[in-house]
Formats: sequence, structure tokens, C-alpha cells
Amino acid sequence: MITAEEKAQQLIKELQMEQLNCGAYRTNMNLRVAKRSAIILCDQMIEFEHRVIQQLDKITKDAGGQFKCEQMYWEDVKSEIEKL
Repeated sequence: MITAEEKAQQLIKELQMEQLNCGAYRTNMNLRVAKRSAIILCDQMIEFEHRVIQQLDKITKDAGGQFKCEQMYWEDVKSEIEKL
């Protein structure tokens, strides 16, 4: 698994490239929009992981632990994006 910092940089780069492909050429705007988009993605992943954890906790405590790690990973990715 790649680190949260590497994932944050990957998301920003991919979103910036997508914006360039759509004609968004202003660099400052491009980074701001890419960061906001990546944060929205992280929030959605965190929310999804939280719902999965709740369901798994009902089934078994052990399986839920793995998804808690995934949720913490996406929270770390979000923090790294905010640092950029």
C-alpha cells in the first residue's frame, strides 16, 4: 500500500491532469479545484468506510478492525492533501 502522502499527491496530479484535459489551464485555479475535489473524494471514502465498519462490527469485531485501518488511511490522505 502506498503512503497517505503518496496517495494525496497521486490524487492531486490525476485531478489536475483531468482538468487540463477539460481545458482548465490556470495553474492556481487548477490546484485549488484539484485539492477540493480530492478532499471531497476522501470525505466520501471515510463515510463509506465508516458505514462498512458499522456493519462489520455487527457481524464480527475482528473484521471491522481492518476497515478501521482503511478509514484512518483515507483520513491521513485528506490531511496530506490539505498540506499541499
